[in-house]
Amino acid sequence: MSAFGHPSLRGAYALGVVVVLAALALRPDLARQVQTPVLAVAVLFWLVAHRLVRSYPSGADGWGNPLVLSVLGWVLLVPAWLGLVILHAQSAAWLMYLFVLVWGADTGAYFAGRKFGKTKLAPHVSPGKTWEGFFGGLVLTLSVAVAVGFYRDLSGQRFMAFFGLSLLTVLASVLGDLFESMVKRRAGIKDSGTIFPGHGGSLDRIDSLTAAAPIFALGWVLAGGF
Repeated sequence: MSAFGHPSLRGAYALGVVVVLAALALRPDLARQVQTPVLAVAVLFWLVAHRLVRSYPSGADGWGNPLVLSVLGWVLLVPAWLGLVILHAQSAAWLMYLFVLVWGADTGAYFAGRKFGKTKLAPHVSPGKTWEGFFGGLVLTLSVAVAVGFYRDLSGQRFMAFFGLSLLTVLASVLGDLFESMVKRRAGIKDSGTIFPGHGGSLDRIDSLTAAAPIFALGWVLAGGF
């Protein structure tokens, strides 16, 4: 997707990412030191990404070159992994809650889109997604958020903060999916890899999570947990 043609360049890039991810996982003190600035950079990036998705294909030449895409790869993967590390350190249950939000948004959108989908959400980026599917995913995931909020006995401002963070996380998961679709379309490829035959590549399995994880993790850090 970044047009790194030579295998050695791809290997060096992947090795660099793996080293950083391993350091964040094995050094909790390092993860805590960098968590706020790294996650904040990710949030700023996704605000820009929203603009890029909305305007596509306009402006694609400005970010569709190997150098920019290689930098974007770090911004996608490192903050997402850091968010997962932070949540796992707090509680595996909250990590699973993040997964449920992402999976629920995708599942709800799939079934609602198949049943009611008519209006295209982002026709230039992902023609198969519809606004009806988008709202179907929202209904399912926000129902889960309300149920978890009551289960945790959250009330007042704590409940509103939790619900708002869950909503932002779901919106980010949709953006993550659309952003990867946009990059693939710009690169002229159908799948991000062949390691999972029939599944569109490994990045297709985590595209929503790359946006949702840093958003939810930063909200968790700023709120001091729920």
